[in-house]
Amino acid sequence: MNEEFLYFIWENRLFKRPTLETADSKSITLIHPGYRNLDAGPDYLYSKLSIDGQHWVGQVEMHVKSSDWEKHGHHHDPNYHAVILHVVWEHDKEIFIHSPGDLPVLILSRFAIPEYLTTYTRLAQDLALFPCQNQMPEIPDHIKRQWLDRLLVQRLELVSQRVINTFQKIGNDWQECFYIYFVRSFGLRVNSEAFEMLAKSVPYKFIARYRIRNDSLEAVLFGQSGMLNGKLHEPYPILLQKEYQFWKRMLGFHEMNASIFRYHRMHPSAFPSIRIAQLATVLRAVYPISELLSAENSLEWLKQKLGANPNEYWNRHYRFGSPVKEKSAALGDLTIERIILHAIVPVMFAMGRLNAKQELIDRAIQLLNQLKAEENRITKKWHDLQVYPENAGDTQALIHSFKECCSAKKCLSCLIGKQILVRTTTHDTKDI
Repeated sequence: MNEEFLYFIWENRLFKRPTLETADSKSITLIHPGYRNLDAGPDYLYSKLSIDGQHWVGQVEMHVKSSDWEKHGHHHDPNYHAVILHVVWEHDKEIFIHSPGDLPVLILSRFAIPEYLTTYTRLAQDLALFPCQNQMPEIPDHIKRQWLDRLLVQRLELVSQRVINTFQKIGNDWQECFYIYFVRSFGLRVNSEAFEMLAKSVPYKFIARYRIRNDSLEAVLFGQSGMLNGKLHEPYPILLQKEYQFWKRMLGFHEMNASIFRYHRMHPSAFPSIRIAQLATVLRAVYPISELLSAENSLEWLKQKLGANPNEYWNRHYRFGSPVKEKSAALGDLTIERIILHAIVPVMFAMGRLNAKQELIDRAIQLLNQLKAEENRITKKWHDLQVYPENAGDTQALIHSFKECCSAKKCLSCLIGKQILVRTTTHDTKDI
């Protein structure tokens, strides 16, 4: 037994019945398992649960035994104070955060489908492998090219559908929809959910109306993020704090908990505080924000628009009240490309798809083919199979294949899988 098995059961909802129970018999409905945290901290972020009818969104931690909480030192780590559910296989010790009873416990062994316990090792190993890994080097390059092109369109259709769902949910407002995705993209992978929450707490109509008022954008964005709470000692953050208090009273803002923004294992230049300062500068410089979605925009023009410098305070700080050696606080080229990739391209493609504007669809794909190839844990797996992406379009295609086909073993949905089956039928008839 190990925690990987718990992750497997939890993510795939392999339970005997849909309604679970805590150790003290409170009902649990799993709405969304959350997102696996690959950095330090609780195992899952942004999990959505209903416990005895009350909805919760937060962090979930998993252990084979309850006592592992203390064994791993979580009782001394404030990063675990926001955990909403402790999932264990064996409940051998009562664990709490501040006082007994404040940490609900799910004993997973009571609800997991028994058959998966004996077959998990084989399944887990299969899920970690590419079924085509031995045959991939033999596939002709022109087939791989066709495969990547098809996958890219599938990826864009999937991502754009999420954009369209957001667009329809917020009242068919493209400006607000793009604003949400644009702000989310500044959080990159680690803080994307937190930045989306920030965008939804400060509507674009506020940005549009007060963007040219001195310090208002920075004050409200930092204030809503919870980063202006407490005692501040430098003139600039004190000014922002006072400005935010004005808007808080004026418009009834309610700030977020700053603890949802993650800093651990991040380069300081990617800290959420720096990203918010950069975001405020770009939102002030680009108006309306939909200007970024024109099919006429070149990649160079987009990079120039996104390259604005934030307040000079951030040339000497990464966080409020912590001076550092002077450096540039402007967005780097790689980050700008990631913002284009994760905000401009999907919304542009979605607009083209929903409004039947082929020029937007074509421009979105052109931008992807102009952006540099991404480097992440998934693309590194493809390198081992001698598949080397040339641009961001290729890496998006490979990510789609890994998530939607390879991990799910849907080989017949994949052009490569079909090619391998044809080759097997032709050359290895003993297996037919």
